Amino acid sequence: MCGVFAIFLHRPLTDADIQLGRQGVAALGHRGPDGSGEWMDRGAGVYIGHARLAIIDPSSASDQPMARDGLVLAYNGEIYNFRELRENLASQHDFRTTGDVEVMLRAWQSWGEGALDRMDGMFGAVVWDGRRAHLAVDVFGEKPLVYATISNGIIVCSELAPLVRLLGLTPHIPETLWPAYLSLGYLPAPDTSFPTVTRLPPASVLSIEDGRAGSLRRYWSPPSGEPGTGRVQPLGETGLDELSNALITSLRRRLIADVPLAAFLSAGVDSSLVVALSARELGVLPTCLTVSFADSSLVDEAPAARRIAEYLGTELRVLSAANFTASQTSADALLDLYGEPTENIAVFPIMQVSQAAAESFKASLTGFAGDEVTSGYAKHAHFYDRRAIYDAPESLRVFAGNLAAPVAFMSSRIAAMAHLYGVRDSEVYLAQKNAPAISWLRRIPGFESWARDVFCKRPEPPAIAVPRFERDEVMPNAHLIASDLGSMHYGLELRTPFLSRDVVETIAQFDPRAMVAFGQKSVLRRILARYLPARLIDFPKSGFTFPADKFLSNCGQKTPSQPGLNAALAREAWSQRFEGHGWSRIAIRLAVASRFFERQSGAAAAN
Repeated sequence: MCGVFAIFLHRPLTDADIQLGRQGVAALGHRGPDGSGEWMDRGAGVYIGHARLAIIDPSSASDQPMARDGLVLAYNGEIYNFRELRENLASQHDFRTTGDVEVMLRAWQSWGEGALDRMDGMFGAVVWDGRRAHLAVDVFGEKPLVYATISNGIIVCSELAPLVRLLGLTPHIPETLWPAYLSLGYLPAPDTSFPTVTRLPPASVLSIEDGRAGSLRRYWSPPSGEPGTGRVQPLGETGLDELSNALITSLRRRLIADVPLAAFLSAGVDSSLVVALSARELGVLPTCLTVSFADSSLVDEAPAARRIAEYLGTELRVLSAANFTASQTSADALLDLYGEPTENIAVFPIMQVSQAAAESFKASLTGFAGDEVTSGYAKHAHFYDRRAIYDAPESLRVFAGNLAAPVAFMSSRIAAMAHLYGVRDSEVYLAQKNAPAISWLRRIPGFESWARDVFCKRPEPPAIAVPRFERDEVMPNAHLIASDLGSMHYGLELRTPFLSRDVVETIAQFDPRAMVAFGQKSVLRRILARYLPARLIDFPKSGFTFPADKFLSNCGQKTPSQPGLNAALAREAWSQRFEGHGWSRIAIRLAVASRFFERQSGAAAAN
């Protein structure tokens, strides 16, 4: 895991360009504390810099950028199946290292972009072939990559914040993007808050020639199973075996490291399954980590994790997470990390956990994304359990919702009809995510057309469409960015066996209804039951998030303001910020965006 900063110009490099490149690498030093390197071709206008976190082949032989036979590579991430790829390439190339970097470089030399289709890994990569540069991101977008278009060419970086800071870029969020941000809490790739900066989506590759970016290409699309038409059947033992085997293969590859590798263990099904498969199927007993928070508002799962670790015979270390100060969990702290507005305050506990773990480890396994790839969230079960309501004609639901709205205060059932069920098809997901504030969102300029464009592309019932949207859109645009920024802020690499192309393609063979019809996370629970007794599986997991009310209390009383949003509309949402999760989420979005533009105005005035 590392950091990449690269420059591709349509003129020769100057000393100032090289200095900018070195400043960019230095700004990514937290991602790569084990060393840095650079490669440049002054005449071609190319600078490639790299900050290294050494996990596989930590010797200097695998330092980056790596150059071989006219090809130069620098990337952030890991290629987990590098040993299998190396065997396939051995007849064509003589390898000088034992790591994955040289394998990725030789794979590109042999197969070009086709190499990406063969890789099981996470990466944000930059390749220079002597004439063109190629930017590539892994299939799930685990390792972000952004680039800025400037007058003289393209600047590439692993993080947005240092890029915009070094270039002094001016933000602008057009009116067409505000519905997305205020409804979802993020700006979907490829858009960012800066008109000249693009974020590469998952499974994408982009070529640059003469300092100009070409068209974006997708090399893979995540498949999804087709729902059956009859009565849904639970996954059979053969199906469980297929999924379990795919997870075991993925885990075996992710256990490869030349430094000590830990495993985060909570009371949850996902992390417990990762550790159980490692211990029982692969004979590897990783050092397990769980975190005890000094902050009483965050859940302590150490006692339950200890019981699971004892049963599996693994060592458990309980780490004490630092109690972050108000300034460390403020809107300013969020913006310093992200470089643009976001609602994802869950990054703060990720940072706390990573800071504690990084004192002893460089890399750790996690159970992250188990819910995304197996439809394991409670909301996924909600949409399936209430499918009879959601599958009713839109006109009938909207009519019922309009009748319920004036008397929604009378009962929770009437309120649910008004704010959750009685909405347009394009609003179903957003109504649940932002309950009970859907009527407020409708008053945002452009909301209706945006929601229709995003959520009515495919005529699918919510029980199928919502898990797909959260896997393909929410995960890469929100959760994975938080995971990357939060962990790499302290130089900790996170690996999850759930984010494997083989795992997702295996699940796509099943009826998606079987993933949610028999209880939340029922499929993973059945696999885990092969290794743990029910008393350890059924422990109620709370998870950890950062309390919204704590963040909002730190934002003061003044109503946030931002360009393009009616002041009365902002006041209405802000006044209800402590009255339900939907209002608090919208209030966080408003507060962070307001602070973002305040900071930009202050910087402009100072200049």
